[in-house]
Amino acid sequence: MSKLRVGIIGTGGRGIHCFGQTFVKAHADEVEIVALADSNLPRAKGAREALGITCDVHDNAADLASRRDLDAVVVTTVDCMHEEHALLALENGKHVYIEKPLAITVEGCLNVIEASKRAGKVLSMGFNLRHNALVHKLRNLIAEGT
Repeated sequence: MSKLRVGIIGTGGRGIHCFGQTFVKAHADEVEIVALADSNLPRAKGAREALGITCDVHDNAADLASRRDLDAVVVTTVDCMHEEHALLALENGKHVYIEKPLAITVEGCLNVIEASKRAGKVLSMGFNLRHNALVHKLRNLIAEGT
């Protein structure tokens, strides 16, 4: 089975620490980060280094979303950019995993949902702390009755 080839738009804390370092590393046999994008290019390059990977780095979401070698795009930018970045990815035929919120308006949410239907692509909204190591540790402590 081939790996899911992913690009991450937004290389701040949510994109790299919560998603990249925790989720992707836990699924390294199934997922490969192919590209990162951030309007802050030094931050994107630092994120690549922090993840310890070799991948392309872009300074804009459109360049990443239009890549033909990606299966999916992860959107972890600031909330007000979620709709725009999800639409870019979906319009370029990519599956999308987006951190909450889907968009900052009801109309924006509906736009993203309709775009996923038109594209026939999976749209999944996540919760950035779900994959956080501290949250996992707390969950285990609670489950153990500590």
